[in-house]
Amino acid sequence: MNTDLNFKSVLDESISMAKQHWKFILVALLISFVVQIPTAIPILGIIASLALTGPITIGVLNAILRTTRGETVVYKDVFCGFNRWLKSCAVFILVGLMTGFGTLLLIIPGIIIGLGLLPANFLVMEEDLGILDTISKAWDMTKGKKMDLFICGLIFLACVAVVVAVCMILIFIPIIGILIYIAAMIAVMFIGMCFQIVLYERIRNAYYGVVAAPAEAAAPESTTEAAPESTEPTPEA
Repeated sequence: MNTDLNFKSVLDESISMAKQHWKFILVALLISFVVQIPTAIPILGIIASLALTGPITIGVLNAILRTTRGETVVYKDVFCGFNRWLKSCAVFILVGLMTGFGTLLLIIPGIIIGLGLLPANFLVMEEDLGILDTISKAWDMTKGKKMDLFICGLIFLACVAVVVAVCMILIFIPIIGILIYIAAMIAVMFIGMCFQIVLYERIRNAYYGVVAAPAEAAAPESTTEAAPESTEPTPEA
């Protein structure tokens, strides 16, 4: 049961996870992109963003989480956030507002708040809690770990910044530079998604220890028996 929040350890597992489950992550992100197309519509896009971004983001994260645990998942599971639409929207917006407010206070508080509330988007689907209780529990789960999370998150952001800077230079190379840029950005998205999941799982392991979490003790009826770790999720027929 890994609870280590060391950056190298988290990054190594994130890269390994992204390599193993890249097909599902790719399809999940493509579905998310298509669902959020209405958010680009002028004026109406604001309403669409409030209504769609939270549920689809939470759905994608939780579907990938279940996949990495070896559960059988179908692609329609990326829409699971819409099953708890109000809660998904409210939690996602509240976390965003609190993180944004913290960012206004010299950036660092925003990073700490964002990482301190990282479990919230997973708890929406994992546990049957109210909106404020979800936020409160997410903050409680990271108690005593916020500095480790801050260091881990800061190093990751620094690495992403270096990758983006290098790609912005290479992009001026005809064709090859553009292909390298696209590949690098996709890799960053994949690893970034897995980075959040690895952090959440380790925070969760430390919080519950050897005691079964509520989500495990009362698993949803739709959750089927775990498949071997190497098994890829099957697309819906």
